[in-house]
Amino acid sequence: MPVPIAVVSDNGSCFRGETFAQAFAVPDPLLRHVRTRVCSPRTNGVVERFFGILKYEHLYRAMI
Repeated sequence: MPVPIAVVSDNGSCFRGETFAQAFAVPDPLLRHVRTRVCSPRTNGVVERFFGILKYEHLYRAMI
């Protein structure tokens, strides 16, 4: 059985909502949601940098 992939996010209200939680509430999850600790700027910076790279790679470099 494969280990679930961790999706790391900050503690924003959009990541704490019921709609977002339902995406990870399946019997056999492929993804696992992990939130950074409160007042942890280093970890949050890593997460923000990852989302920035992801946005750049998939949105800005796509063929239009």
